[in-house]
Amino acid sequence: MSQDPEDPKGSGELALPSPDVLASAAEAKPPPEPPKRKYPVVTVAELRARPRVPCWVEGLLKPGGIGFFYGRPKSGKTFCVLDLAAMIAKGYGAFAGEMQLDGIPKTVLYMTTEGVDSIPERLESVIKRHELDQEEEGRLLVIDQNIPNLGRPGTVDLWLSELAEQGIRPKVIIWDTLARATSGSDTNSNQEADLHIEELQKVREHFGREVVQIIIHHANKQGEFRNSTSYLGAADFIVKVYQDEGKIGHFLQSEGMKSLPEFGPYGFTLEPDGISAYVQWDRDLKPSARKAGKQPKGDAMQRAADAVSTFAPDEARAKTAPDLCRAWRQAKEAEGYDGPWLLPRDIKAWMKSGGAVREITLTKNGTPYPAYHAITANEVQAEAEG
Repeated sequence: MSQDPEDPKGSGELALPSPDVLASAAEAKPPPEPPKRKYPVVTVAELRARPRVPCWVEGLLKPGGIGFFYGRPKSGKTFCVLDLAAMIAKGYGAFAGEMQLDGIPKTVLYMTTEGVDSIPERLESVIKRHELDQEEEGRLLVIDQNIPNLGRPGTVDLWLSELAEQGIRPKVIIWDTLARATSGSDTNSNQEADLHIEELQKVREHFGREVVQIIIHHANKQGEFRNSTSYLGAADFIVKVYQDEGKIGHFLQSEGMKSLPEFGPYGFTLEPDGISAYVQWDRDLKPSARKAGKQPKGDAMQRAADAVSTFAPDEARAKTAPDLCRAWRQAKEAEGYDGPWLLPRDIKAWMKSGGAVREITLTKNGTPYPAYHAITANEVQAEAEG
């Protein structure tokens, strides 16, 4: 009869494992996994050890990024974005003649309902300009019938499901324009803008943060970013495209880069190509001297200082800033004040630079409103000593 290995003496009792065997078994058992927390806490060392996310376009685009290219009509913003799109589909080159691509071709989805009739010509121009072959051209995808509406619940989900059904996973998505993608919404409302941003973030998470979204946007009459500031707060990059006041060319420059250095201005011209045009970058093109209040948004303190040092109300200036010149004339007649003025947006920066502001009340069509004298640091000291 065979012997039971668990009861070699045949006593009917099972032998207990030795303490050494128990200890070895305990050591072999894998430790329990730490619980997954919704709000994990990490150390600075752990943050430092995380791998850095490489740029797809040096100094401009990182995977997961959401941002804006904006400008006035005819500034060339759409042409710039399409130029960038063609380069991304090709996989290499230097956007604006400066920003190197990572060498990996990517699929671009361009969505627009603006200027639909001219879309084929615009795309043909950049395809010829960058000599895209058939495979590279195939990475440029277009939706020109309906843009998903960021302000209508369920629209983005439907669009994402349709892309999944077709096996389409774009790396770059271009929304042309914010106004079209939010039709029916109040883009001046922070509450509604926050909802639009949530939808854009939903798109980012759907693609595992391996997507960049570029939103083309219109500037206001002053050439500045319009609508809710929530868009600015959520943007990873903001790029302004504008035409020089001297009409010598167009320029592109950053206005807010969250994790990359600011850049520009980079000059370009729009070269006609049939009924379309393409971007020709020109490193030698420089902006002409711009009048106060018209500089591209950048260093606020410098802009304020420039406004104070260069503003001189005259007939030419009166055509571009009639309210400001009217205020100057009224103040000159009422108080004998013949000095420079500040726009409200520049007051804080001017005061940080050591200057001061004297507020007076003027009237416009019978309605009182404030006007601001710019007082230099020397004048502040003279008034204090006097």
